[in-house]
Amino acid sequence: HLFKNLQSLSIHLSNVSSFPPEIQHLQNLETLDLSNTEFVEFPSIITNLEKLKNISFFQNHFEYIPDSIVNLQHLEVLSFIHCRLKECPNAILELTNLKELYISGNEEIIIPFGISNLTKLERLGLHSNKIKECPVSIFDLEKLEFLDLSSNNIQTIPTSIEKLKKLEELILSSNRHMQNCLFLNLPRLERLVVDRHITDIILNEKVEHNILITNGYHSYSNTVRYINEFERVNFLRQMKREHIDTLNICIPDRIKCSICYSLLFFPRV
Repeated sequence: HLFKNLQSLSIHLSNVSSFPPEIQHLQNLETLDLSNTEFVEFPSIITNLEKLKNISFFQNHFEYIPDSIVNLQHLEVLSFIHCRLKECPNAILELTNLKELYISGNEEIIIPFGISNLTKLERLGLHSNKIKECPVSIFDLEKLEFLDLSSNNIQTIPTSIEKLKKLEELILSSNRHMQNCLFLNLPRLERLVVDRHITDIILNEKVEHNILITNGYHSYSNTVRYINEFERVNFLRQMKREHIDTLNICIPDRIKCSICYSLLFFPRV
């Protein structure tokens, strides 16, 4: 086999719609990139290539991922961008060596609750999936450093996001109906991407570095407020009194954010 030692294979802008059986002889293959091809079904034959570490699918046409993907236990990077996927299979949750997972530009994907099994995950991209509610299970991913939830239909971000102590970059732009107030107790946050209608952003005062806040094109900082731990607790207690059962960071429309903050804990400006 001439290519038995091949480690990387990329197929772009091709009318390829299936693999020949001989591909399973590429037992040293580590990276596979399929972009703009004619695959209408996931090429299950690649699940025999157990040394694969990086798989990227971009603009393909298959809707489902077979359970046999669980054979690829060395996978570290898995990407499905604009592939018309209709579900995120539970088999992916058994790929416990994953460090990067991108499932974006598909149908209205439901993120399995067990995604917290991916304990090594550092980067998670879920943009453009018509997600309506922020999947709280992702906040149990303690090593997560990058999270993209942009271009969905998310309205609120739960306070449990503060469990992501290592999060450095958070992208929330193009969620048109998102609340105009964000409470983010994220000590390592370095970059936040939000829309212009977000008029109040509350951060923990323990942050010792400058946070780049941008809408993707221009940076701004005049909406940022910093609070300490005591003020944070008071804020959450007030939310309970307002009977917000889920304790998400939502202030009633009848109360202007700036007035609410002044009454509750006199934030610094």
